[in-house]
Amino acid sequence: MGCINGKSLLREEDLNYIARNTAMDKESVERQYQNFLQKHPDGQISRKSFHSMMKECYPGTDTEKLERHIFRMYDTNKDGHIDFREFMIVLYVMSNGSPEENLKQ
Repeated sequence: MGCINGKSLLREEDLNYIARNTAMDKESVERQYQNFLQKHPDGQISRKSFHSMMKECYPGTDTEKLERHIFRMYDTNKDGHIDFREFMIVLYVMSNGSPEENLKQ
């Protein structure tokens, strides 16, 4: 991920990596990236933003432990944020396969 004139940019290397490691073509990846930027203009999901997402998905539930575990899975470079590349790879892995297979990941 990069920045040009303060705007987040999907590098060709990241585009190729995501397309190669998911079942998506480059055009689909680019569309998903634009959607991601609409919700996360700085190109990253912070812990606070992730917490809000989890609360929306599981209202009335204590999601603290689940949040920590899922955030840790997504934040593969351990920088405290989830970027688009991290988000797409884990989302793809978790959306394919059975729950048992996903737990083994």
